[in-house]
Amino acid sequence: MTYDLRRLRLHGFIERSKGTQRYRVSEAGLGAASFCSRLYGRCLCPGLAALLDNTSAAPPALRRPLPEMRRQIDALIEEENLVALAG
Repeated sequence: MTYDLRRLRLHGFIERSKGTQRYRVSEAGLGAASFCSRLYGRCLCPGLAALLDNTSAAPPALRRPLPEMRRQIDALIEEENLVALAG
């Protein structure tokens, strides 16, 4: 946890309250959290839902690479499992 708090503090997302061991979210941290939340809610979530729904109106150019991406991810998972079992 110390590592995570230090990284957040160094990036300016949190500030330490003087004389205490407490932290508070900085203006930059609040802005970044708000941006990420909006990005997920407005772009990523609906976009991924459209890609994963075969009956959706997502353009074929976006849906076409999805099976290949799944194959590549499955291959990486299988490779990692084999490495873990061999090691």
